Amino acid sequence: MVMKLRSMAPQWFHEDPSKTAKCVLFPATKDYDPWYGDTDDSEAEDETEDAKAICTGSADGTPCPLLASCLEFAMINNERYGVWGGMSPEERAQLRKERKLVSNK
Repeated sequence: MVMKLRSMAPQWFHEDPSKTAKCVLFPATKDYDPWYGDTDDSEAEDETEDAKAICTGSADGTPCPLLASCLEFAMINNERYGVWGGMSPEERAQLRKERKLVSNK
């Protein structure tokens, strides 16, 4: 089994706005956090899809500049909740399985 050390979070904020994570432009409230919606609630599922669209750029044509590093952070740190790198927890679980299959070949 190959183990990876937990990694530090990417630098979400940057002096250059083009290098700042897009999610920081959408501050969460106690009633609204599309990156950590309850996936059992259909309204929250829509919010999760909105968050993924912001991350991947399908909402505005511009992917988050930290998309890849955010996803890799979540994969290495085994984040089990929320949208990270444009993927839901279920999608990341599937990616973990795929990566494991590839590494076992």
